Amino acid sequence: MEEAMLRAAAVRTLLPAFQAAVASPVAGFSLVRSYPEHADTKQQKKRTVCVLDSSVRPSTRLQRRTCTSPCAPCAAPQPPPTRKPTANADKKAAPAAPEQRVAMMCLLAQEIRDQYATSGGGGVHVDVGVTTSARFVDKSDDLRTRGYNGHVLWIVGFDTLVRLLDVKYYPPAHTLAPVTNTLLAGDSRILAFARPDDGFGSASAQQAYCEAIDPAIAGKLDVLDADEATAGVSSSAVRKAVAAGEDGWRAAVCPAIAAFVDAEALYQT
Repeated sequence: MEEAMLRAAAVRTLLPAFQAAVASPVAGFSLVRSYPEHADTKQQKKRTVCVLDSSVRPSTRLQRRTCTSPCAPCAAPQPPPTRKPTANADKKAAPAAPEQRVAMMCLLAQEIRDQYATSGGGGVHVDVGVTTSARFVDKSDDLRTRGYNGHVLWIVGFDTLVRLLDVKYYPPAHTLAPVTNTLLAGDSRILAFARPDDGFGSASAQQAYCEAIDPAIAGKLDVLDADEATAGVSSSAVRKAVAAGEDGWRAAVCPAIAAFVDAEALYQT
């Protein structure tokens, strides 16, 4: 617990820098923090990139489990950038300031790094950045512009998967060609974590949705079911529990994020 508090305190000192990065973002994707700080970026860009688009707030153990799942080739290990969008296709900001959300993603990045180290997976490089792009297809272009030209694994929640495959976001033709031609180009894939009974349908309904997906996309999609430790875990549930003065939410996030939420008095109302 002491280490968690120290990490939370350390990342709080970076809030002004995060605020500046979010207030004046570079067009496309800009790097905010790396773990470890000094890494061979050129070499990392040649490896598989696992992207957790973490506009969720706060990040939970569900995101950590998905990033470290055997389903993710980043378990090899590989480098998973954690990205926080400064714009989102259809979501409004939650009661945490953008810089606070970036800080919590940095704490999640450290947790992912530690998980690989303790599981014998070796070292892993995690980048945290912000992007001005709202759509995933544009974020994919951002990555390739920065030189990430290898295998990309996009890690998303089931709700995000549904929005990602909604043709209304792809005018004027309103087809999923932008997804297959950019996001899933080459051997890139999508890893989605199922969220049954969380406002997105039952497990059978989510399975039926996946079975109805275009085969060209379904062949590049893996769905990870929650385990006992992450069943029912969601960022919205955490926020509601904090606002209600309950303590059970702490088990849903890593200790350092819990310490940060306390220190910043987040989600109190």
